[in-house]
Amino acid sequence: SFDWNNGNIQYTTATCGNFAFTNMQEGASYTLIVKSTTQGTCVFTQTGLTFRSQSALTTATGTYSIFNFIVAGGDVFVQIKRGF
Repeated sequence: SFDWNNGNIQYTTATCGNFAFTNMQEGASYTLIVKSTTQGTCVFTQTGLTFRSQSALTTATGTYSIFNFIVAGGDVFVQIKRGF
């Protein structure tokens, strides 16, 4: 899990799976950097918010993936940049 009170930019080496968030705030933006050793699909949740993305939230083996989140109107819009 990730508590966004610890900062708007966070990092993990965990394989993507179910990631629970707390303390995302309306109108804010956040960045999560994932260095994955295996391919995985990320599922993000926070009570009261709906996560929306136009692409699959999968990571590639041995690369960094950067997830950007913008919170607006009870929705969290997710963009991923892969392969760093």
